[in-house]
Amino acid sequence: MSGRAGRRGLDKKGSTILMFDEKMEKDVAKAMLKGHSDNLLSSFYINYHMLLNSQRLEDIDLEYILARSLLQFQQDAQLPALKAQLAEKQKLVSVSFNQEDDLETLHLLKEKLVEYKH
Repeated sequence: MSGRAGRRGLDKKGSTILMFDEKMEKDVAKAMLKGHSDNLLSSFYINYHMLLNSQRLEDIDLEYILARSLLQFQQDAQLPALKAQLAEKQKLVSVSFNQEDDLETLHLLKEKLVEYKH
């Protein structure tokens, strides 16, 4: 297990030191080192106790802490995709079907058909 290697937004690369306590097959080690990492989802949330403690301490700015949190970073990263989804849904909502004219024509034709039958 290793922590973050580098500073977010500052370093493009970082270094990690791995120490193995048991022998590992070459393929297993390669898959572990070169494979994809698991998704890391933030579980940060501001709770009641955090709010109370922030009122007690003058130097704590909860807005600053929240803005710099992994949770906010992840939510900001999702924003472009969400905006694209919203734009797509707004396009669907704005589609208009001018069926009123067609319905009126259909109604007139139906009335004429009824007249011809009588």
